[in-house]
Amino acid sequence: MSIDGTQRAPNQPHVSDPTLPVLWLCGAPGAGKSVVAWELFQERIHEQIAYVDIDQLKMLAPESGDSFDLATASFAAFVDVHRSIGTQGLIVSGVIDPEQMPTLEAVVSDRAKVTWMLIDADDDALGGRIRNRGWPDDLVEMVIAEAHAWRAVPQLPRINTTSTTPRNAANAAGALLAPRLSTTPSPSTRLAAADVSQLVVIYGPRAVGKSAVSWGLFMDCVNQGEKTGYLDADQLGFVHAGAEIRDQLIREAVESIAHAFQDAGASRTIVNGNLSGALVSTWGVGGAILVHLDAPLTTLTERAVARHGGDAARLAGDDLVGASSDVRAGVLKQAQNQISVYASTRTFAHVLDVSDDDLPRHASAIHDELLDSRA
Repeated sequence: MSIDGTQRAPNQPHVSDPTLPVLWLCGAPGAGKSVVAWELFQERIHEQIAYVDIDQLKMLAPESGDSFDLATASFAAFVDVHRSIGTQGLIVSGVIDPEQMPTLEAVVSDRAKVTWMLIDADDDALGGRIRNRGWPDDLVEMVIAEAHAWRAVPQLPRINTTSTTPRNAANAAGALLAPRLSTTPSPSTRLAAADVSQLVVIYGPRAVGKSAVSWGLFMDCVNQGEKTGYLDADQLGFVHAGAEIRDQLIREAVESIAHAFQDAGASRTIVNGNLSGALVSTWGVGGAILVHLDAPLTTLTERAVARHGGDAARLAGDDLVGASSDVRAGVLKQAQNQISVYASTRTFAHVLDVSDDDLPRHASAIHDELLDSRA
C-alpha cells in the first residue's frame, strides 16, 4: 500500500551518524498505532531495532505536574540508553498532541531524528473499534474529533488502516525508518541513574502473577497518596539483540527513567518483568527491595492456561494470549528454568508464596510489611 500525504524522505544513514533514527506512529486512539508498530518491530529482526510505547515511560501517580514534561524527560533518557547500546533505530507508538511535536523534537534534536507517521482510520471504523472497547458515545465522539485534528496537520505522512492488514501497514510505515548502519555505541554523558535503593523489583517465573501483584502494589501506593513510579521491564526491553545487550538496555532504562520519576517527586519506582538472574542480583547488591514471587509448577500451568484464554490485560509481546499448546509448553519450560536460575537470588530477596489466587492480598502485604518498614 502507499503512504498518503507528503512523504518525508528518510535520512540516509551513515556509520558515523550519532543520532538515533526514531519513527513515531501517532494518531487517535483505536487507529492501530501499537498494532502496526509491533508488526513493524517483528519484521525488522535482522537489525538492532527497538520498540516502545510512550505510555510505558510516564506511569507516575498521583500526578502533580505536566505529564508531557515527564514523558519528554523519560523519552530523552530512553533515547540516550539506546544510543549507548548501539541501537540502529527506535519505533515508538503512543498518544501525543500535535502541538507537542516540535517541543519533543527540539529536546532530542542533538541525539535523535524523529520522523512522524500518522496512523488513521475512517470515522466509522474508528468509532466501531472504540465502541468495541466499551467506551461510551461521548468518548467516541472525542476520539473522532481528535482524528480530525490529526488529519489537519500539514505534511504528515498518513496510513489508513480501515481496509488493510497490519503487515501491509507496517511495510508502508517501514519505508520511513532508515536505521543507522553501525551498531557502535554512542557514549552519553547524560545518562543519570536513580538511587537503586528506591527500586522495588518484583520478579519470578513466567505466569506466576508478577504483573497483577506489581500493579496492585502500585495502586495501593497511589491510593495512599505515595507518589510512585511503575515500570514494566519487559515493555522497555524490546530490542533485536542478544541477552547481554537486552540486560544492559533494561538496567539502564529502568535506572534512568526512575531517576526522571525521582526528579518529578517519586519516593519509589516499582519494577516487574522477566529478568535475568544476573540483573536481579545486580539490583539486589545495590540495595533494591527484591520480591521473589514463588508458586509450584502446577499453579503456573493453571495460570498459563487462563492467560491463553485472555484472562489478563493484553500487552505487546504477550505470547500466551491465544497461544498454541507448543507455545504454552515452551513458556512453562522457561518458567522451570527461571525457578532454577532465581534460586541464587534468594539471598537478597523477600520470597512470597503466591500459590493462592488472592493476588491483591499479596500486593497489600508487600506494601504493609516491606515498604512501610523502609519509610
